[in-house]
Amino acid sequence: MRDSMRLLVLVSLSALIAACPGGGSDDDDSVADCAGAEIPSLTIISPDTATYFDSSETINWTLTVIDDGPADELTITLQDNSNSQGEDLGVDVPTPGDTGQTSFTMPADLLESGEAVVRVLVEDAQGCSTNDQVLLCIDDDLPICTN
Repeated sequence: MRDSMRLLVLVSLSALIAACPGGGSDDDDSVADCAGAEIPSLTIISPDTATYFDSSETINWTLTVIDDGPADELTITLQDNSNSQGEDLGVDVPTPGDTGQTSFTMPADLLESGEAVVRVLVEDAQGCSTNDQVLLCIDDDLPICTN
């Protein structure tokens, strides 16, 4: 029975990860003319995928964003992509520093309870963009979540 439960959790985890696009994927066909060197680079350092948060908590974010243009010309947006709608969460993301890193917080209650997919979208002044996303668990201690 225990092995069956482990298999179910692994299959569930694999299905959830497969449903999330990988890092650096670009949903915007209008930036197809951007050469590889011109597309911003994005790494979500924290939070980790499948982290559990109570809705009363604050989520600490750390991103690394590298682009060939000035950092103050980057637009960084957090979106609730749980229903593939890309709804802007209205989080103010500070301009990355000299190392490309930026840190900020957001209230967990901006997200619905359950599995929440948060997409980080980065666009530079030329319209070149990239995105990455993480799965977070809000208020529900689901098998995929880590505490």
